[in-house]
Amino acid sequence: WVLMISTGANSKTGGSDAEYFVGHLTAEGKFVNDNPAGKVLRTDFGKEFYASMFFSNMPDHRSVMMAWMTNWDYPFAFPISHWKGVLSIPREVSLVTTKNGIQLAQSPIKELESLRSQLYSTANKEVSPSSQNLLKGVTSGAYEIEAEVEIPAGSQVSEFGFNVRVGGSQKTVVGYKPGEGRIFVDRSASGLTDFSSLFSTRHEAAMQTENKRVKLRILVDESSIEVFGNNGKVVFSDVIFPDPASRALSFYTKGGNVKVVSLKVNQLGSVWNQETGSATKIMMDTSDRELSKGQSDILLAMVENGTGNGAQPLKWNSSNKDVVELNVVDK
Repeated sequence: WVLMISTGANSKTGGSDAEYFVGHLTAEGKFVNDNPAGKVLRTDFGKEFYASMFFSNMPDHRSVMMAWMTNWDYPFAFPISHWKGVLSIPREVSLVTTKNGIQLAQSPIKELESLRSQLYSTANKEVSPSSQNLLKGVTSGAYEIEAEVEIPAGSQVSEFGFNVRVGGSQKTVVGYKPGEGRIFVDRSASGLTDFSSLFSTRHEAAMQTENKRVKLRILVDESSIEVFGNNGKVVFSDVIFPDPASRALSFYTKGGNVKVVSLKVNQLGSVWNQETGSATKIMMDTSDRELSKGQSDILLAMVENGTGNGAQPLKWNSSNKDVVELNVVDK
């Protein structure tokens, strides 16, 4: 049996936190923890996974869980309108045996695969710190990354991972540090982060390589990121607030080479507005600007669902060149 709890606005847990206990029930219905008192098992290492709920008695006997992606340190402070938080994607959960004992494993439900449309795929690529970005030209706002990365013998790599929702100075980083055996999510440059002093920006957890490899499954949406490491043994759920035009992504490595055994990026269609899922659209930079005569600034825009998976150029025009002149062509 698994008993789950969520904490509220507790400073000792950095606000809301999700934890679980593995144990058994007595004949009287009492839950008995199988682990020593004080051993903490984290359901999620992100900071927006609260009040998880299960679907029971499913016909295929799966155990499926989802939760509210918010934190009671700032539940109504999100810099958005019309809504206050979202639900995580549904996850199939199971118990697996590891060298640290029995623990929870989570995986996005298989039904999400029906939303996929392929953006990119490659295999067996050696990547160095100076290599060209494998994902150059790939843009999307909602997508799934599936990657398996191997650390070659003798490599001095100190860190590798993905930059997602990239645009201008914005990015969210999902990275792994082999020397420390730690995976992390860094949202310090993800977009709007100053709406609450309690909004933490870097979360990490221990995760060892398996046969010198790391598996990552990353689901990115317009305002969230959910990361599943090594078949869901380590999970992060975090909200992000990037500009709508921040839709690029990249793979990086520092200090040494890695081998990308497999890498797939699939765009994910909308589950509630399927009519707009395949429409070509331009996502524009929405930040306010004030310019005096002679000053200049950079505007960002991305094409989604166009030819070339969004990699084609945009044509920029000014309606009044005496007021605003465009000097830079698309990169």
